[in-house]
Amino acid sequence: MLEPEADLRYRVNKSELIWVLERKSSGLAVPHIEIVDSIERTVHEREGKKGLYVQYQSIWRPLHPASEFEELLRLSKAEKIYLFSNEWGVSQVNPASIERLTPAACIYTDESGFDEV
Repeated sequence: MLEPEADLRYRVNKSELIWVLERKSSGLAVPHIEIVDSIERTVHEREGKKGLYVQYQSIWRPLHPASEFEELLRLSKAEKIYLFSNEWGVSQVNPASIERLTPAACIYTDESGFDEV
């Protein structure tokens, strides 16, 4: 099974293993979503903001639940989206590689909640 990798840092708060996704849908027949990274981050609730957030590349990003990644896997199997990762050798061309992905929380690189703490 492929799952996001822990980074072994000590945390005093709740942390999550997270898939980092990048949407590549402009001009393509079906939306393409690339798994570009796996991270472990501390999860934060921010006063005045709805939902949960993690910091990635110095930007606070909304955390999406594992159920959303499960839905992406389902859409991938139905060929409604093209889910892939060059880094982990995952592609719909090889359906067994998609089966190896473990559902986990996710963030999108094109989505930012806010830049300041």
